[in-house]
Amino acid sequence: MIAFKNRKLFSVFICLFLLATTAAAELAHHQLTDSLALALASQKGSERLGTQLQLALELSPIEKDRALNLSRQALKEARKAGNKELETRALFVLGRTNQVHEQMGLAEAYYDSALVLANSTGSNRHKGELLHHMGLILYNKGMAIEALESYNQALHYNRLAQNFRLVGSGYSMMANIYRVNGLYDRAIEYIIKSKLNYEKANFVEGNAWAAYMLGRIYADLKLRTKAREYFNESLEIYRQVAASNGDKSGLAICYEQLGLLDLASGDLNQASAAIDHALRIFSENQSKYGISNAYLNFGRIEYARGDYVAARNYLSKALSMKQEIADRLSLTRIHEYLGLCDLAQGKQQQGLSSLHEGLELALKTNQKKVQLDIYAKLSETYLKMKNLPKAFEAQQKQIDVQNELLSGAVNIKLEQLQPIYALDAKNEQIAELEQTNAINKLQLKQHRITRMAALSAVLIVVLIASSVYLVNRKIRKKNAALHEAVQTKDRLFSIIAHDLRNPIGTSLGLSEFLLEEMNQKNYTVVSHYAGLFRQSLTEAFNLLNNLLDWSRSQQQRIRFEARELVLADIISESRELFESSIQQKNLAFDVQTPENCRVLADPDMLKTILRNLLSNAIKFSNENGLISLMCQPNGQFAEIAITDRGVGMSPEQQAALFAFDTNSSTPGTAGEKGTGLGLILVKEFVEKHGGYIRLSSKPGQGSTFSFTIPMA
Repeated sequence: MIAFKNRKLFSVFICLFLLATTAAAELAHHQLTDSLALALASQKGSERLGTQLQLALELSPIEKDRALNLSRQALKEARKAGNKELETRALFVLGRTNQVHEQMGLAEAYYDSALVLANSTGSNRHKGELLHHMGLILYNKGMAIEALESYNQALHYNRLAQNFRLVGSGYSMMANIYRVNGLYDRAIEYIIKSKLNYEKANFVEGNAWAAYMLGRIYADLKLRTKAREYFNESLEIYRQVAASNGDKSGLAICYEQLGLLDLASGDLNQASAAIDHALRIFSENQSKYGISNAYLNFGRIEYARGDYVAARNYLSKALSMKQEIADRLSLTRIHEYLGLCDLAQGKQQQGLSSLHEGLELALKTNQKKVQLDIYAKLSETYLKMKNLPKAFEAQQKQIDVQNELLSGAVNIKLEQLQPIYALDAKNEQIAELEQTNAINKLQLKQHRITRMAALSAVLIVVLIASSVYLVNRKIRKKNAALHEAVQTKDRLFSIIAHDLRNPIGTSLGLSEFLLEEMNQKNYTVVSHYAGLFRQSLTEAFNLLNNLLDWSRSQQQRIRFEARELVLADIISESRELFESSIQQKNLAFDVQTPENCRVLADPDMLKTILRNLLSNAIKFSNENGLISLMCQPNGQFAEIAITDRGVGMSPEQQAALFAFDTNSSTPGTAGEKGTGLGLILVKEFVEKHGGYIRLSSKPGQGSTFSFTIPMA
């Protein structure tokens, strides 16, 4: 009785301490936000936008609407100024604000947009931050492997940016994934790495998180005294953090874990008090995730007390909130305890249905510990129902899962595994399981061993076959890529050696001839051959442009920067390049575009598209022919068609038109030469705009190339 009174006094002390620290923390927070708000009044340009986004980030946990408005204004101004760095930051803050308030769909969308910009600017800091927070969203979805991959990528960029705080956070989150999957020694290794990086960043809160994670591991291993020591160490550091910055979320998660330790020890009153502390903090922070966790834990406590009606009420509240925020990981425990409540009240079928629903979710999200608990309860229930086959099946699954945990082969890719030493505590768990399980009385030990051996043999064969298949597939892909690279290189050298050298050689010869004729004052001859000289140089210039554009596109060095353009201006500018060729063949040129037709396009790419298609149309037009250019709306795109009435193409020529390795060029009606490289560039640049290119052609009747570009 005296111990209980002391605990009550301790709870009162904690409440008083929190009230004192809250006042100091709120004062510190207001001082920071006030100083940022004052700084805004005296700043301009990018400096002002940076401060505005910092203020929004500070406000995001407690003033969502204000934080969102500041971020949206900054995003609009950054886009107007063309500042991609600040635009990326604004998208990140919008994602972070929505993530804090558990709007995960919106958060993910903002992060995706920000990551595209970060990749274009090459900002390692932004890429590291974004991939780290996207990893958290993936993990909450139950996508552990995808989360690990995201954290791994984030670690790389955060190291480059020397953002040691996020490096530490990445290691700690990966440690948690390994812990959930039973890889405890790997988890401890990552916690140590996490702590070292937190110390580099001088991040005190990181030490609190490392202690918290070690507490979780010892709690999983049922070493409750050691777990309590680490949780109390973490709690003490989080109290200091709360006093300095007002963030009490660390206190809440420590109270939550201490309450679960009390529940496991059977001290239900102390467990209830600790969970109540956590609930109050989660409610202050308006954290639906935390509040729903507290309801789940209250449900478990009431179940342990035997008050199944109260337990169901708490669990139903938790279920509704977890479904709202799409927390699939926690749904498994809720269905498990709903099933246990039904079984305790004699509702066997309803209880079994809930247990199986929880089991199905645990299998999908690879929560092995939950699977163990549910298989144990199913085994016990079926045994009471005298359904021995089902009981044995559940018990066998339970042992299989425990063996998976022991071997460390839980939802982790083969290349991520390293030699793992078996923990003595986990060996003792399996030994105790096999000794105490009532199913052992069925004397089916030999059958179980046979099944396990057969399953292991099949698994080994499958792993070997899969490894061989994957290696062969990678080799085939690399060979195909190498073959394609060799063909491309040969084709490129062929173009440089023949198609580029010929017009340059011709121009050189013509220049010498023209000089000689000029000296002899044969101006009629000079005038005639000057046109040929210009045509030869034009061919060389166009080919050189196409070669350079193609080379830059293959090396990903062409930046796609779309902006609003007046289509008629671009068409007119492109047409002027070919004025001499049009006059030489006496071609009529008909342009039909809507007035003020505006497109959203990269100007250089659009000019390259039009230049090559117009050159192609002129090349294959007969003298006194007609070239028409027509533009018309097609949904959200403008469709532009360039038509000549020239020689046209056969189906065989059309089939090979856009392939670099097979493409060949036909001389024009006046002997003009080409390589076909221009059309390959056209197709690539049109597709970068999200459009398509089509060809309609018949021999002797001409050709029509039509392509689409987004309208502004």
